[in-house]
Amino acid sequence: MKWNFNNLRVGDEKQGIRDGDMSDFNKTHYKSVVRESIQNSLDARDDKTVPVVVNFSFFKLDKSYLNGFTEIESHIKNCINFSKNEDDKEFIESMISSFERDEYSCMEVADFNTIGMELQTTYDSFANSRNISDKKFKGSAGSKGMGKAVYFASSYLHSILVSSKAKTGESLFQGITKISSHE
Repeated sequence: MKWNFNNLRVGDEKQGIRDGDMSDFNKTHYKSVVRESIQNSLDARDDKTVPVVVNFSFFKLDKSYLNGFTEIESHIKNCINFSKNEDDKEFIESMISSFERDEYSCMEVADFNTIGMELQTTYDSFANSRNISDKKFKGSAGSKGMGKAVYFASSYLHSILVSSKAKTGESLFQGITKISSHE
């Protein structure tokens, strides 16, 4: 896995480690992950005669399992140099202290009987945008694109791995992180 970050250009906004959308979920992130996941899965239901199934599991993953994933640690460490206040530095230091383990704590959300995400539409809306939703069906719940922030709020690294297999057969995988601007 190779992490890619955009270079800031003149006129780009710098991003701090805290995010307003994620902050909305700070006190309820587990409950909100369950609600958001089920809502998204129900909105993407494939066969209307069969129930949607959503499984949640927790597990430990050895750091060596995903080649290159640990590179995110150096990026998070570099965020501390960008921090302007002590609260943000303390928050980043708590993220850094989680690196001292040989494994990551993970939560997996898997759904079945759904249409999956397509690269140019629903996946792009989820993975590469903010406050944008690409719901397929009129009347879908949660159509403002803000709920996806709960996944990052629930991650002590503000990082997630997303995979999807669309009904078209297209398979997608991407690591996504929401951290501050950094060198």
